[in-house]
Amino acid sequence: MRRILLVTVLVMVGAGAARADWLGTFGATPETNITAFAPYQQGFVAAGLPVQVLNESGQLEYHAIRYWENGVWRTEADAGPASILGGNQVFDIVMYRNDPCIGGSFTNLGPDNFNYFACWSTSGQNWYQPGGNGNGPNLPVNSVWFDGSIYLYIGGEFFEVQDDQGMPLTANRVVRTDGAAWEVLTADGGNTNGVPAPVNAVKTFNGFVWVIYGNAMARFNPTNPDWTLFGSAFFDALPRNLADVEFFDNEVVVSGPFNDMGSTMAPGVATSVLSAPNWMTLDDGSQGPQTGLFKMMANSSYVYVVGDWPDLAGADGLARWTGSVWEAVDTTPLGTGLSSTFSDVIDLSGSDICIRHGGFLGDFSSRTVVCKTESSGVWKGTNQGLEPRAGGGVTALAEYDGEVYAAGSIITAGTDATAANLASWNGSRWSAVGDGVDGAIDSLAVFQGELYAAGQIDAAGGRATGDLIAWNGTQWRSPGSTGTTASRAYALNDKLYFFGQAGACDNVLRPICSWDGSSFEQVTGGLPEVVVLYAFGEFNGQLVAAGNFRFEGNARQDLIAILNVDRWEPLVSFNTGGRVYALGSDDTHLYFGGNFTSNVIGAPSALNGIGRFDGSQIEALGTGVSGGTDQVDAISFFEGQPVIAGGFEFVNGVLTRGIARWNGTTWEPFGRGLQVAGSQATNYVGQGTALLPMQNLYVAGRFDRTGDQWAENIGIYQGDVVFANGFE
Repeated sequence: MRRILLVTVLVMVGAGAARADWLGTFGATPETNITAFAPYQQGFVAAGLPVQVLNESGQLEYHAIRYWENGVWRTEADAGPASILGGNQVFDIVMYRNDPCIGGSFTNLGPDNFNYFACWSTSGQNWYQPGGNGNGPNLPVNSVWFDGSIYLYIGGEFFEVQDDQGMPLTANRVVRTDGAAWEVLTADGGNTNGVPAPVNAVKTFNGFVWVIYGNAMARFNPTNPDWTLFGSAFFDALPRNLADVEFFDNEVVVSGPFNDMGSTMAPGVATSVLSAPNWMTLDDGSQGPQTGLFKMMANSSYVYVVGDWPDLAGADGLARWTGSVWEAVDTTPLGTGLSSTFSDVIDLSGSDICIRHGGFLGDFSSRTVVCKTESSGVWKGTNQGLEPRAGGGVTALAEYDGEVYAAGSIITAGTDATAANLASWNGSRWSAVGDGVDGAIDSLAVFQGELYAAGQIDAAGGRATGDLIAWNGTQWRSPGSTGTTASRAYALNDKLYFFGQAGACDNVLRPICSWDGSSFEQVTGGLPEVVVLYAFGEFNGQLVAAGNFRFEGNARQDLIAILNVDRWEPLVSFNTGGRVYALGSDDTHLYFGGNFTSNVIGAPSALNGIGRFDGSQIEALGTGVSGGTDQVDAISFFEGQPVIAGGFEFVNGVLTRGIARWNGTTWEPFGRGLQVAGSQATNYVGQGTALLPMQNLYVAGRFDRTGDQWAENIGIYQGDVVFANGFE
């Protein structure tokens, strides 16, 4: 059955064209500095400082809030330039009605200089404090909590907050607000106010406010104001702080780096029934996490604990308590040693659990949040992008059998960590192709109903192959012998061309060869030596190639050549240093791009990275590319216009960031182009290395963002879609 690729969701919005823009299909985890997250609608909301984003003017913006919904990331909340200063961290986040609220050690957050605690208005797109702007705590906030009805609670190191008149209110480390004013948790006629040590967690349950502080836990009764120490304090050889509190099956569960309570062994996790305070272990005391600061999450079935313990039921950083025994939660392929300092765990809709980590997660190396559906037991990354190997990348895109195929040197495609170097996209998810390909792929081509891949390939489908392999939708095969070498595969008319040795080309020095489906043939007439071949293309129905060639009787030279019948002829020549990495043609012109600068023989003016040839003369398209790598790596056509991609920053002086199109008169950007996040990036310009025009335009390469959307190394640009009835 032929598979159908769904690339857009179209909505009737009225006459005219759909607004052209980047889609959020391949949302990637934004950086690795997510420090807190919480459930939100069909996903979660996360926080961390800062996320760096380029605006339309090329200036950096800093943001604090990320949403992950239905597999797509989006970033909000202007954090202000001060957010990049050292010590600015977010410790906790909670959804307060429709707004995310964060607490931490940050200062001068946003334009109104909020300190330690603030909420982001999703409707007004601004920061505020529910107790009055600027009237927050005077020291860091470690925990934020919403009771789901009226009150928002914060706990931490602070001693006071300010009332609506700007006067200080003594609030020892815990306070609440109804959205209009702060309310101190006071008992005994005002004699007992808050708790005597920094608060690590505050939550509400069964009508009480529960607070863990230092090595103790207390609860506050808001109906008849009263503070009560719940059970005895936890003791150990050294003072330890409790880390987290959860409620499970009418019991309260606490975690932390403790080993005992007095004479009772309790390695890392302890529990007590709510009706009669009496701390106990969750088992016989011989198990338990034993070390580390543990974050917990409880649902109706389990208590999940994440941390760095030496052994717990064979678990590696993630375990769950069933009510009677500990069970390991398989962390494959997440790697080893989930650090408790940087880890957290949440529950999504009672079916998925997600963990957050500040470092690397094995095969999900760039995904700081990964989730697992308990029914299937399969871990999923929080993106749909492509993760390349170190030094590798995405080199080719192709459409085959209704799906998009991406190839290169790839570790992970979306949530599939088995998609070695080649993956297919069916419109909703990535999948491995067969059992994957062992070796880097540099090109893809569809020929005689099969998808061909060429490159430095050792095996496919678990069998040794040559460098030219074919996929028929079910299995791989290797044309010719396994000794075949091939690169730059290109299909034209009734032949598949490549650069390499196979069959009749075996004894030819670096030949151009063809495959007709049954036999190989040399295509080297007039070319005694091909030093290197960078790209194939076509012009007026004939094959063209770009590389460093030596024609009969001539020295080696970088140029573009055309296959005229059965002999190669020079077409466009360069002085030293001119390399062409991309070719593309329409009905009238051959477009060529690379890293050449003003060295094209016969050009009427300087060509910088891009030019075109009409069969008789060479033409410049503006002043060419500049900035970044000063290089064009891919050429294609979309909506009748030439499109170029590469690592350039400008084309003809226009800020385009890695991708641009020629409208017949000048160069235009695709929104904000391709961007790389982080201060290590050169001018924050991403690199486009492959293009695939379909109903929408696919681009792949090395980038973190397409326009305003997070996208890990692959993105989709939606064109102007117009239907005959005038609706879209």
